[in-house]
Amino acid sequence: MKELTGNIGLKKGDIITMIEVCPISQGAGTPNLKFIDTTFEHKFLIKRINAKTYTCLYIEGAYKGSGFGWIKTDKLGSKEKYYK
Repeated sequence: MKELTGNIGLKKGDIITMIEVCPISQGAGTPNLKFIDTTFEHKFLIKRINAKTYTCLYIEGAYKGSGFGWIKTDKLGSKEKYYK
């Protein structure tokens, strides 16, 4: 897989893997509260290409079956990593 730094130039039918790292708390309500980095992996399909956005559908992961609009950009955020 190749890491994406921007999403301009993707095609209909491309499958993108998004890896997200989030801190999850353990031991809430106790003096031993800790935050542990947890990795989530989601895959989505580009269904349609518009002038400024992509229409996408999650095909794997926690959001499977839901869709979203992804704005075209040459710089992707730093919280998630995207791979094609």
